[in-house]
Amino acid sequence: MRWISADTIWRLISWAGTGAVLGGVLALVGAALLSPAERWGETFPLLHWGLGGAIVLLTAAWALPGGEHTPGSGWDRRPGEGSGPLRAAAVLVGCLAVLVALREVPGARTPVRASGEGEPLPDVLVDFGAVSHLWYLSALTLLAGALMLAVAGRPEPLRPASGRPRIQAVSAGLAPVVALAVLAVPPVLDRDPSVHTLAEPLASAKAAASVHGDEVTWVWEHPEAGSAGEISVAATDTGALIHGPRGVWALDSRDGSERWRFQPVGEVLWSEPTPDGERVAVLYRDETGADHEQRSVAVLAADTGRPVGYHRIRDEADRLLLTDRAFLQVEESGRFTLRDHESGEATLYRRDRGCAQTGAPVIADARILVPEECPPDEDDAESAEEESHQLRVLTEAGGTYGRREIPGPVEQVLSAPDGWAVVVHYGGDDPGVLAVRSRNRGVTAENLPTEPGRVVPVDGELLMHTETDEDTDQVEYRLERPVVGEPGGDIPDTETVDSLVFATPAPVPESVAVSPELFAGVRAEGPDGNEPAVLLVGSWGADGIEVPLDSAAEGLAPDGSTFGVALAPHAIVVSGFSVGDRAQVIGVGSGAVS
Repeated sequence: MRWISADTIWRLISWAGTGAVLGGVLALVGAALLSPAERWGETFPLLHWGLGGAIVLLTAAWALPGGEHTPGSGWDRRPGEGSGPLRAAAVLVGCLAVLVALREVPGARTPVRASGEGEPLPDVLVDFGAVSHLWYLSALTLLAGALMLAVAGRPEPLRPASGRPRIQAVSAGLAPVVALAVLAVPPVLDRDPSVHTLAEPLASAKAAASVHGDEVTWVWEHPEAGSAGEISVAATDTGALIHGPRGVWALDSRDGSERWRFQPVGEVLWSEPTPDGERVAVLYRDETGADHEQRSVAVLAADTGRPVGYHRIRDEADRLLLTDRAFLQVEESGRFTLRDHESGEATLYRRDRGCAQTGAPVIADARILVPEECPPDEDDAESAEEESHQLRVLTEAGGTYGRREIPGPVEQVLSAPDGWAVVVHYGGDDPGVLAVRSRNRGVTAENLPTEPGRVVPVDGELLMHTETDEDTDQVEYRLERPVVGEPGGDIPDTETVDSLVFATPAPVPESVAVSPELFAGVRAEGPDGNEPAVLLVGSWGADGIEVPLDSAAEGLAPDGSTFGVALAPHAIVVSGFSVGDRAQVIGVGSGAVS
């Protein structure tokens, strides 16, 4: 066996370095093309532009002739001979590639918090999804190629002789390109290339000076102009979720700092956290298609923004229903399809025993409630000519969990976030309102007030009643608990657990958030229309607190939209403010919020 000569080894290293630079350039171009337009603005560092310029300089040094001898000179050039300019350019590329790789390295960044505390976030580098990963791999590949060219110089001759020399040169040059493709292509193809989950730059919130602990502690400004009046808020198990047509932002509710963003190429139509708060689903218009009417759904982890599932939807849905592990795609007729968050496996809803669906499904935590009208029971002489009405309870897998009989046609169904308490408005000859359980049989309360919004279900199998004194405009909120009666006997009246009283008219239901421990709502204006917006907040059983938002949120103005309220961990989060044309979100601290 003949050993490869030292000259051949150096030439192969030179060709491998050339291939690594070529592969890095291809990956760099791909990352640049896939990067959202936002990254090419002020937030895009000059470092990346500098690396591109250094690559152009390296390419020129590699391609330009430098001291070649004529074929009649009688000897071959030595490897690396005359490569001084090439080595200098390679060192420059290597240095800039190191800086780019450090900037893009996954999970290594420590964002700056508004509180001043450096606190690394787990898996924070989901910014631009696979695109940032591609920047990182391209920088590492360019670094490796630059080092090889700096050590071995330019490959000589540039046109190897046919046979083994040419095969060796081509193999050495293609090896880095193939290796990069194996490492880089799967992460890019793993997700829709039009989707970008952004976590950089992490926007810090402005600290707000509070008069006391129940006033504004932080203010978050939407990063895009024209966002005023477009956003809403929701709570997750780790913070707050900001939804708007331009994207979804996850905030740390302790200080208002940004955890991650999700901004697809296309309008965001709907987003919502799961009932347990651990995941977030986003429905958006996918503008990568020719007709721009493709819908896509991304399911993300609420704490990091990491994609859990990605699915395309053929129908033009504008919103979905969401359980902890599945989402419902509802048609105009009310029929729906269940899809698993991760696998996308679909289960089509089927009516029960010839019954007809009479309304849209409603989510009750891990259960799905479907109003149905069923044919008369021929075995029951008393109801042989009467149709019956029921709420059919389904599991997340689509199987029947149980049935709840309703006295009349179901008109509205309201469920508590934990799914235990369900309030049902029904019509017919004797309309009314009652409360049932989604997980157990039986009616827990009946003859409830029929006015819309008077009774709403609350976690812990509780009901919140709203009573307004028309003479004084005073509003009272009461938490009521169902009382267990005798089997087969009448259903007892509910008992009052706690109450809260505010000397102000009740806010609209969309601006109220309630839990078994805390109440919060925003009244848009006073009775005469001239008083400022007021945040109503209090622990059940204690005195309510009214916080005027014109002084607590000084410098912010209502943007004309309905105020949104979310009971996030550590803070009450309120939307509906703006400065100029930028939306603002405030965090309000309270001793009642742990």
